[in-house]
Amino acid sequence: LVAQQLVDSEINGKLRIRQEAPTWQIHSELYEHKYDLVVIDSEPPNKLWQWIQVELVNALLNWSDKSVLIAKSSKIQAT
Repeated sequence: LVAQQLVDSEINGKLRIRQEAPTWQIHSELYEHKYDLVVIDSEPPNKLWQWIQVELVNALLNWSDKSVLIAKSSKIQAT
């Protein structure tokens, strides 16, 4: 589903599958590649993802030396 969303949005990139806790997945990715910026969606799709995201952002801000951007999606939602 994620891969199809990338294709549909015409986004080129790599999809990596990891079997670690979300915080360690990000930590491993940042360690393996020299990114300049970490971008996080400010609107998780549900309460579970919101909880995971809060934990992830707190941990990320504590140990990462990278800039972190928390951005609101530009998608217009129907009311």
